[in-house]
Amino acid sequence: MKNTWKVLNDITQRKKKIVCREFLIGDKKIVDNQEICNAFNNLFVNTGPSLAKNIELYPGKDSSSFLGKGIVHSIFLNPITEN
Repeated sequence: MKNTWKVLNDITQRKKKIVCREFLIGDKKIVDNQEICNAFNNLFVNTGPSLAKNIELYPGKDSSSFLGKGIVHSIFLNPITEN
């Protein structure tokens, strides 16, 4: 497992420190670290709702109308252990 993470870190160049020195929102350049963090946070927090607003809804239909018939008498669970 350790070697797997080493390979992934080498490929992604994770050991290199990447620093964002400025953040551009519209025409406003932000250079304060706390403001940059808040701007990134707002971006990530609002991305989902912004995308959701653009999804076309079908009035009078719920999600089950788009799904096929389920298999009522069948279930499969992978074997597990306490660990």
